[in-house]
Amino acid sequence: MMAKKKKRSSKPKVKSTPHLMTLNLRKVEELVRMKNSGGIVISKEMQTIQDDTDRVVEDQVAEKYEFRYKDTNNFVKKGARYHIHYTKYLGEYYMTSMSHDSILSRLIIRQSNFTEFDKYNKLNGQSPMHLTAFSPKPTTEDYKNGYMERHFARKSNQNSTPFEIHPSDNGASPLYTYVTVTWKIAGRKNVVKFFNKAQVLAATKIFPNIQRLLPDFQYLIVTEDLSASETVKKLLGIPDYSEMEGMSVAGGTIGAGLMAHFKRTSGKKKKKKSSKTKSKY
Repeated sequence: MMAKKKKRSSKPKVKSTPHLMTLNLRKVEELVRMKNSGGIVISKEMQTIQDDTDRVVEDQVAEKYEFRYKDTNNFVKKGARYHIHYTKYLGEYYMTSMSHDSILSRLIIRQSNFTEFDKYNKLNGQSPMHLTAFSPKPTTEDYKNGYMERHFARKSNQNSTPFEIHPSDNGASPLYTYVTVTWKIAGRKNVVKFFNKAQVLAATKIFPNIQRLLPDFQYLIVTEDLSASETVKKLLGIPDYSEMEGMSVAGGTIGAGLMAHFKRTSGKKKKKKSSKTKSKY
């Protein structure tokens, strides 16, 4: 008689990786410890860090001798997963596990490969640095050039809203992501609109909702075919006397001499006539 073939199970096999097995074993051990001790014990320090967290960077991989466990001082094994907490007080904290786990995560201390954030904190004494919004005012030089540089920042989490900042704040704090836009503020409207829309499109790749901060014609002075000097005069409200030269007035024309007289007297205030009458005696 032929032996009956065993039916293959329709259930998919789940492969257990060493990393998952280690995590599961640790979790079981921790749950047993919690049961015996009568409840969950959460480190006050870790809870404070969690409460103050501004953003988290997950699923990082440790290098050899890069971290030590804070509670045992032993080195974290190469290849171990960890995540980083950045707090609103400009703190940077490392914990084990790909993402935060109130049971499994443990505090670890960096021993090598220090980040720019680490170096910044050591130099600046852990002082918080939060940026404030700024409304720029184009200068005469900006209007001469036809452009101005505008700077924007957003806290480095996906839910925050971008805002405009002072040029000196650009890149000043590691808590933010930045973008700079070259903004056209003088010229023909159709050219300005095309240029500024292209700038907004490029900026939305970094800040998807930045377009609401950048109306097409913000700060625009329409110059049509004006020269740079004419643009500045228009901005500052200075009369352009060149348009008057050669104009017909009372059968003649305004010449250079009369033009010079206009320029000399345009800024002078008229003297008030005295209300006192001269005595005949």
